[in-house]
This record gives sequence, structure tokens and C-alpha cells, in this order.
Amino acid sequence: MGAESIVGVPMQVVANLIIGFVVFGIALTITGGGEFFMNFATALMGRSRGGPAKVAVVSSAFMGSLSGSAVSNILTTGTITIPAMKRSGYSREYAAAVEACASTGGTLMPPVMGAVAFIMASFLGVSYGEVMMAALLPAVLFYLALLLQVDNYAARKGLTGMPAKDIPRIRDTLLSGWPYLLSLGVLIYMLLVMRLESQAPYYATLILLAIALVRRQQRLRISQLLDFFYQLAHGVGSLVAVLAGIGLVVGGLSYTGLQGFLSRTAVVCR
Repeated sequence: MGAESIVGVPMQVVANLIIGFVVFGIALTITGGGEFFMNFATALMGRSRGGPAKVAVVSSAFMGSLSGSAVSNILTTGTITIPAMKRSGYSREYAAAVEACASTGGTLMPPVMGAVAFIMASFLGVSYGEVMMAALLPAVLFYLALLLQVDNYAARKGLTGMPAKDIPRIRDTLLSGWPYLLSLGVLIYMLLVMRLESQAPYYATLILLAIALVRRQQRLRISQLLDFFYQLAHGVGSLVAVLAGIGLVVGGLSYTGLQGFLSRTAVVCR
């Protein structure tokens, strides 16, 4: 249970920072954030050639920027984008590859990135905002390269965009999804300006849930609230269990002296 074992730096970072962002990501999912970002991406990219693949890339970038998890990103957007790509002429292997790459990039896309980004900030002794800003340009370049790839593929295969009847109007989409944009703005402001890294996701979650409770369209139901608490317990429990196992291995290497032995052996061998 020492500071270099189960209750080590990774577990401390999870308790102080990551759990809040897990809460925000789950709240975003149950209140319909995935559907909003999907519609928004469709309104932006649906008409262009290879539209469904570009929708997959853009929607995964939006959703990944707020979840930081490749798995939840695929589960949220992939169930819609992969069948849409297959209907448009993409092979099932290529459709799955596009969604997998786009969803994995969500761990790099600010403001919410993967757990490693928070641990990195703790080890480097800098704010999470600095790590987030450093990751912004590489993440944008990653998604631009992916968009270029699917555009070239669509041009080579002669694939067209989505039917006009399946593309929502961008104005209507923004009007219906303003709570998600508001909570995102609050999160970014509190991270970069107020520097409240541990409290920011909780405030953003409270705003999102409060609007969902009083809003007439897509009002939050009791069953959704129960699902929120279930997913929260499942997500946090899984994360803590994995980190506890890692802590046992690290602690075993440290307290038995094997860690130092392996380091000295590596130096001698080199």
C-alpha cells in the first residue's frame, strides 16, 4: 500500500483528475451528446465525396475530445458510421479501419485526453493545460491526415457523398445541441483560464445535467439517471482495478530490489 505500489502516482492522478472527466464523458453520452456530434459532423461533411468516412473522422474527433477513450468513442459513433460507410461503397475492412483510427485519435484530442496525459502532467510537474495545448497541433494534424486519406480513397474509388435527405441542417443542429457546446466552453475556460483542473469536469457535468433535467426536448429520464450511475460505477471500478494490478507489479519490483537489479543489468549489458 506504499506510495510506490497500489496507492502510487497513477492511482493518485485518477482520484484527483481522471474520475471527473470520466463523469463528464458518461454524462455527455447519456444526454445525447454522441447523437449531436454525429449530426454536426454529418452537416459539415456529409455532402463531400466519401462523406460517410469523413463524418466518421470528424464525429470521432468531436466525441473523442470529450471522452478521451477510444473504446467508448467506437461504441458511441462506430455503430452508426461503419454501416453508413458500408452502404456508401466502402469495404467493411476499410470502414472498420477508418473508425478505429479516428476513435483512437480521441485520446490525443484536447480538452479531454487519455489517462496517460494526466499522469504525464503529474510526472513533469506542469499543469494539465500545458500538456493539452502541446497536444493540440499534433491532434489536429492527425485528423487532417486521416481526412486526406479517406478523401483520396473516395476519389480513387469514385465514391460520392450522402443523400441530401440524410443530411441535417447545420443551423437546426447547433440550436438543438447548444447545451453540449456550452458545457464544452465551460470546461475549456475552467481548464485554461481558471486553472481548476480537478473541479472543471464536475462543474461542466452539473451544467449539462441541469439543462437536461429542465429542457423540454430530450428531457433526462429517471432510467437515464440510473444508467448514468451504473456506467459511472462500472467505469471507475474498471479503471481502479487495472491501476491496482499495475501498482502491485510496480511495488513488487520496487520493494524486492528487482527494479534496481534490472536497471544495473541493462547498464552492464550496454
